[in-house]
Amino acid sequence: MQTRLYADDVFKFLFELNEVLISKVEVIGLIVVIVCIAIVFARFNKKEVNSKAYVLLLAMFILLFIYDDFKISGREVFFDNFIESNRNVTYKKSYSNEFIDNFSYSSKINRKSINSSKPDNIYVFFVESWSNYQSLEFGGAFDWTPRLDQLARSNIKLSNFYANGFSTEMGLYATLIGIQPILYKQNVALDGGMGLLTLNNRNSQVKKIKEFGYRTSFITSGNTDFLQKKDWLELIGFENIIGSESFSKNTPRYLFNSVSDKVLFDYFKSWDIENSDISKFVVIENVSTHAPYYIPSDNGVVRSEEKAFRYTDEELANLLIKLSDSSDNNLIIVISDHRAMSPLTRDEINRDGIFASSKVPGFVIWNKYNKNIEKNFQQSDILNSILSLLSGEVVYSDIQGSLFPLVTPSPAKCITYQRGDNRSLVSVKCEDESFLVRSNGDNTSTINEVKSLPVDVVNYLRLYQSN
Repeated sequence: MQTRLYADDVFKFLFELNEVLISKVEVIGLIVVIVCIAIVFARFNKKEVNSKAYVLLLAMFILLFIYDDFKISGREVFFDNFIESNRNVTYKKSYSNEFIDNFSYSSKINRKSINSSKPDNIYVFFVESWSNYQSLEFGGAFDWTPRLDQLARSNIKLSNFYANGFSTEMGLYATLIGIQPILYKQNVALDGGMGLLTLNNRNSQVKKIKEFGYRTSFITSGNTDFLQKKDWLELIGFENIIGSESFSKNTPRYLFNSVSDKVLFDYFKSWDIENSDISKFVVIENVSTHAPYYIPSDNGVVRSEEKAFRYTDEELANLLIKLSDSSDNNLIIVISDHRAMSPLTRDEINRDGIFASSKVPGFVIWNKYNKNIEKNFQQSDILNSILSLLSGEVVYSDIQGSLFPLVTPSPAKCITYQRGDNRSLVSVKCEDESFLVRSNGDNTSTINEVKSLPVDVVNYLRLYQSN
C-alpha cells in the first residue's frame, strides 16, 4: 500500500465513515464469524464458553493490528504494521533555533533565455489515481487506458514523471504552488487534510500565470467544500471555481457526492465554448477513477477499477482530441495526482525501487510536437515550465525544473516524494541516485549512507513550510 493508517487519520475521517473504505472490515467480520462458530460447536460449559470466547476474540483482535502484511519486496520499511508506524514517527520533531540559525543551504537558481510563447489556452488535467501499472505505454501490465496511451505516444510523453506526495492534496499543492510538500508538524486532521490552508502558499504559481492575462478556473466533479478545498483554491488565485455543488441536484451522484466524468467533461465542453473569447488557465480534476471506482452503467452503478479507467480513458480522450483540434496552440497537460492506493506490483518495485509509489503517467499536447522526454520531472515542475514558456526565461534549480524548451528541457537536480507508508521518510532522487531520508528535526539524515544534498533538500523544504 502507498499509505498507512496513522492515529491522526482516525480524527480526520471520524465523521466521514460513509466515504472511507476501512480495509480490515472483512477481517473483523471473519473474526466474529469464527468466534460464533466456536461458541456454537463448543462442548464445554457456558462459563468456559464465555471466558474462552472472550480470550479468543481479544487475541485475534490484537493480532489484527500487529501482524505484518505480506512482503512483496525486501524493503520492510514500506510495510510496517499499525503499531510500528505510529511508534516510530519522527516527522513532527521540531528544528532547534540553533539549527535554523546555522542552516545555510539554499537551492541554486539557474536562468537562461528562450523565445517566449503564449498559448491560446492552458489546460491541466488531473487524472485521479492514474498509475503506470494500468497503462501499457507507461510500462504496466494492463491495457486499461489505450486511448490516453496513444495520445501520450503521439505527443510529448513524460516517460519519467513523479508525483510529489501520496494524496490528491499533495499533488495539487506541488503542482499549483510549485514546490514539493514535505510534512513538518502538519496534522493530517479535520482542519484541512494535508493542512493546505496552513501550508506556505505565498508563492502561488497560479497567481503568476494570471499576470500573463489568463483567467484562472478550477473545475472538478467533486465537492469543493471537502477539506476546505474551495477556500484554498481562492487563496492561491483561482477566480472561478466549479464543483459538484454547481451541478443540478437531479444529476446522479457517486463517491464524495461527485458527478460522473462524462457529466464533468460534457459540462466543461459547453463552458469552454461559452468562454472562448478569453485566454484561460483551467485545471480539471475528475473523481470516477478514485477507489472504490464507481461508474454509471445502463443497469445502474458498476464498481470496477478496470471499467472505471476504461470509462475515463474514453471520455477524456474524446475531450482532449476536441481541445487539440480546436487550436494547435492550446497547451494541454495531463498528469496523475498520485499513484493508486493499491499494493505495488513486483515489476514496479524491480524497475523503480523506492520511487515505485511515486512514478506516474504524464504527457503534454502542444503545437503537434512529438517527443519522448526521458529526463526526470515532477509535479512541482509543471507550472514553473509554463511560466518559463510565457516569460522567455527558463528557471531551474536543485528542486525545480522546466520542460521548456522542449529541445533541451532542464530537470531539477533532485526530485522528492513524501511517503505515505512511513510519513517520517522522504524518497529523494538526485541525478538518478535514490535515497531515503528520515525527517527527524536537527537529526534528519539519509538511511544507511551519508549524503549531504538529499538531506539539505529535505531540510530546506521542511523549513520552507515553517516560514
